Amino acid sequence: MVGACRESTGHRRKGSSRGEQGVDATCVRRTPPCRSLDRAPVVTNSPSSLAASLTKIPLTSHIEGSSCHPLPEDAAQFDRQDRPFLAIDLFAGAGGLTQGFRDAGFKVVQAVEQDPAATATYTANHPDVDVICADIQTLDPIACLERINLACGEVSILIGGPPCQGFSESNRRTRTLANPKNHLYIDFLRFVTSVKPEWVVFENVAGLRTMERGVILSRILVALREAGYEAESCLLNSANHGVPQVRRRLFVIANRLNLPIPQKTDLVTLAKSDRITVRQAIADLPMLPNGASIDKLEYPSNPTSDYQRKMRQGVGKLVSGNLVTRNCAHIQQRYRHIPEGGNWKDIPVSLLSNYTDRTRCHTGIYHRLSWDLPAKVIGNFRKNMLVHPNQDRGLSVREAARLQGFPDTYHFTGTIGPSQQQVADAVPPLLAEAVAVAIFRSLVSAPQRFSPDPMTAALTVGTVSTSKESASISHTNDIP
Repeated sequence: MVGACRESTGHRRKGSSRGEQGVDATCVRRTPPCRSLDRAPVVTNSPSSLAASLTKIPLTSHIEGSSCHPLPEDAAQFDRQDRPFLAIDLFAGAGGLTQGFRDAGFKVVQAVEQDPAATATYTANHPDVDVICADIQTLDPIACLERINLACGEVSILIGGPPCQGFSESNRRTRTLANPKNHLYIDFLRFVTSVKPEWVVFENVAGLRTMERGVILSRILVALREAGYEAESCLLNSANHGVPQVRRRLFVIANRLNLPIPQKTDLVTLAKSDRITVRQAIADLPMLPNGASIDKLEYPSNPTSDYQRKMRQGVGKLVSGNLVTRNCAHIQQRYRHIPEGGNWKDIPVSLLSNYTDRTRCHTGIYHRLSWDLPAKVIGNFRKNMLVHPNQDRGLSVREAARLQGFPDTYHFTGTIGPSQQQVADAVPPLLAEAVAVAIFRSLVSAPQRFSPDPMTAALTVGTVSTSKESASISHTNDIP
């Protein structure tokens, strides 16, 4: 009967009167750089008008591209034995969410990402995923499903994190509803109503809760509920879930199976005193000069922490990503005045003459990381300018990737600038994994569910470890 859902959509394949709107030669799997879609947009309404209507009209009645008819009432009871938990990743970036969900036992079958550089990195690390390099606003969700021989209702989970810079509390200039990039969540919801996944995970910055007094978050929750999902939001701190970084992220989690929504207390959580430190995360990586440009170098020592051992699994003697921005002499001189845990305030005024108003600097500027604490948030390299704990330089791509929770097997393609941005924009894979495991446990506990990816499932349920040097795990509701 799920197959019948496809037949009832009225969707025409390429070659019909809607032929130009079909998803065609956009798969970039194993063939980066990607090709863009040459097709007419599906969404004809402006983002602002769609956003305004969200508070007045049921979602399924106004978002174009929602061409799949409602699922039968007994859809959740279909027998799907021997099929893995299938996932689609929207706004996939370099693949942080994908990595976390794959590590938890889900089989990611498709990803959508507009940026060619991020798509190349994604494809290099997930060559078995169907990757569409295109503006999501131009895509027909049903055509995307047909590329991978699936119909609406057959996807276990739809995950994604629309671009978040416009939602961030640090971005005062474009943090308004007038910014068209702040309406890409509508396309995420458009895919939800067409694909009809069993679960939905929407990830974004914590600032989404407060932007325009919470209007956008409210719209997302209302839209999901109108589409037949139980939906809740929660704020998570990466440091509580095995990531050596204080990074607060908002998750909206929903399902249409009448299953409980995982709460923060359902996630495997570290006690605050057991968070992974910068030392435990990166102390085994090569010492590097300012402007280091040799990508692959030998590890200088054996791993000295459980976290380092985990990150180095499957890697030989060489580690990639040892690229560092070349700073000018006057910036290097500033670094020398900053102690561990210090920032721009420790730099003599005489060395900051180009700052017309030093009071407007935020605490992340010129922040030197502390060895024995988690890192501050890994953000835009040029805006944050995080400094290595005891070397007078910025972080390398690999150091930042370690602090985000990417394993050393994860290769960031291209030049240093795009690689840095991909790391900064990514969802920490270990945070994604913690959320995925909580959902995974709910799925496998439900009757007549289809099976997880056998390659990873046996390693996941009940065995996910985010412990710090084998420390005990505790459940906590705090997010500091």
